[in-house]
Amino acid sequence: MKFKTTYLIFLMLIISAISNAQRDRDKAYDRMGKSVCECVEKKGDDLKDATQAQFELAFGVCLIKAYNEDSSFYKSKGIQITTDGDAMEALGEEIGMKMAEYCPELLLSMAAFYEDDEDFAEEANEIMSIVGTIEKVEDGTFHTLIIKGDDGRTYKMLWLTYVNNHDILLEAVANKKPHTFTYYETEMYDNRINEYRNMLIVDSVEKL
Repeated sequence: MKFKTTYLIFLMLIISAISNAQRDRDKAYDRMGKSVCECVEKKGDDLKDATQAQFELAFGVCLIKAYNEDSSFYKSKGIQITTDGDAMEALGEEIGMKMAEYCPELLLSMAAFYEDDEDFAEEANEIMSIVGTIEKVEDGTFHTLIIKGDDGRTYKMLWLTYVNNHDILLEAVANKKPHTFTYYETEMYDNRINEYRNMLIVDSVEKL
């Protein structure tokens, strides 16, 4: 009887701990969702005629900015910004649901891109590709891939948002073998020079 009572108490403590952790994490998602909304909304006119890629980029930048502003708090709740594509996609979904509470109109604007096939096709035409080898990855606020193209040029691509074929990208970083990289060019604010400039964003990676 004593063993049963001890077991039940132990089980209740575990359930309580899991429940509290889930509530804490939900509060953290709520806080981050609100911060991302405020960040994206501040961009205002810059996103008035934005493309799908620019909207996604703004979301990614604001997500990372919100996290970096209080990373110790988010880490304590089990939330981390990583290079794991599946984990980042799951995080984006959680934040997206919270954004629906704080900035529903903004979320609807982003969703409109995926409902309009014609606009999506037009967007796809902006994607470019090269064959090259990753020479190194520079760490900073964002990871930067230094790629030596088969045309002899060196490309710097930001690893900023979810990359299709994430596992292949990790292989490309590790084995230094040629791969096909698709990317797009967009205008971003560079706080080092206090002005906007065009930057390349990696979109996907394929084996040759």
